[in-house]
Amino acid sequence: MDRAKAEHLRAVFEASLNANVDGDLADPAFLSLFDMRIAALEADPEAADNTVRSYEAARKALAATGLAKTPASELTRGVVKRAQAELQRGEDQPRRASTVNLYVSLAQAAWRWAQDMELVEVDWPHVRRLKTKRTEKRPFTDAEVAAILAWLEGYLGGKWLPLFSLLADSSARISAVLNLRGRDVNRAACEVTFRKTKTEWRSVAIPPETIALLPEAGPQELLFPGTKPGRPFRPESVRDVLHRAMKAVGIQDPEWLSTHSFRRAWVATSRREGIPAELAMKHTGHEDVKVFHGYQRNAVGDDMHAVAARVHEARRRAAGRNGGPVNGAQVAGEAREGASPSPTSGEDAHGPGAAREGVNPSPTSASAQPAASTAPVNGAQANPTPVNGAQANTAPVDGAPANTAPVGGAPAHPAPVKGRVRARRGLTSRAVRSTNEAGGSHLEGVSRLSPAIPPQVATSAPSYDFTS
Repeated sequence: MDRAKAEHLRAVFEASLNANVDGDLADPAFLSLFDMRIAALEADPEAADNTVRSYEAARKALAATGLAKTPASELTRGVVKRAQAELQRGEDQPRRASTVNLYVSLAQAAWRWAQDMELVEVDWPHVRRLKTKRTEKRPFTDAEVAAILAWLEGYLGGKWLPLFSLLADSSARISAVLNLRGRDVNRAACEVTFRKTKTEWRSVAIPPETIALLPEAGPQELLFPGTKPGRPFRPESVRDVLHRAMKAVGIQDPEWLSTHSFRRAWVATSRREGIPAELAMKHTGHEDVKVFHGYQRNAVGDDMHAVAARVHEARRRAAGRNGGPVNGAQVAGEAREGASPSPTSGEDAHGPGAAREGVNPSPTSASAQPAASTAPVNGAQANPTPVNGAQANTAPVDGAPANTAPVGGAPAHPAPVKGRVRARRGLTSRAVRSTNEAGGSHLEGVSRLSPAIPPQVATSAPSYDFTS
């Protein structure tokens, strides 16, 4: 609405509200300002009917609070918080936190509109929203969607089939579907445009068979008109038809389903079919990926045995590419000439480098303690620390020779300060534990920044491919 039109409306409202305003128009009560906002929305042809009904419901609730008769100049945070508490208590029964948050947000929106019209000068105070619980509602399964649409084909001559088919295929909210007009349907492109405001809208691809079901309507005519002229179907009427359909097809938990479950179902199916979230969110209009993923949190009907089988099969394929089964005794490095297979328990374990000429593998018990060679960090020759206490040298960090203390407590010379901490960082007890657990003790390619990983363990781990 442009400013000239708003000024005209203001002049008209002043005459009609003058008798109902507590005090004078220079300092109107909150409810008078709220009534002006509702009248402005009713006069605006671009305002959605559902928005007007939301304001009317909020007005009825706000009229019973102390905020209603509060002059604009006396609005404080305390007044709004007391009104919030009164809304939550309700007159007959407590209201849900989400409903209270909606009514307070509409009160704030009406107040900001009044500020734009220069009817008030005081800012709306900041009040924290009430905490809301996660919804327990779930998506429809694909079979349930198909069953409901099939039943609707024969109900009242298929009168409700176009609306529910569009709900299922567009992933749109019920309010957005009910406010569609003829101009929003592009039959040639098989698209439907959902308008949030004059400047905010999104076009959604719709299957041709669903587009063919949609009724013909003039550019400004409602696609799904209700019994009252200029008004669409009431959301309550749509919910009543849905409950009849769910009862007819034998759905056992209708209390956990609603018209919004069609939107949840679209999200759940898109994820199950592997559609990227970025593309699916363009269709649904979600901006927050956490909200998008939360839509299928309570999904049911997935074949979890099929899920487990797919993952298991992917791992079997990966194991085959790496040269053996997942639980086999051999690993890729043991196929080299002269290498001994790794024992599963109780035997001496040889690393992949054990077949080198003149090099003996490191023992896993204290009865045998031959020396073993590792690759030095900076090109210098070095020996690692044996697992069970034999004396050995580690690779120097910066080229200077240095000895470290063996694990088993044998005496050793400290390394220079510059390289001591970094050199030992790769041969900590974590590396020793990893070696013992793997059934081998040969350390190769020690890094200055990360614990040493036995090559036998590194080569035996298959690389899983989840893209198949």
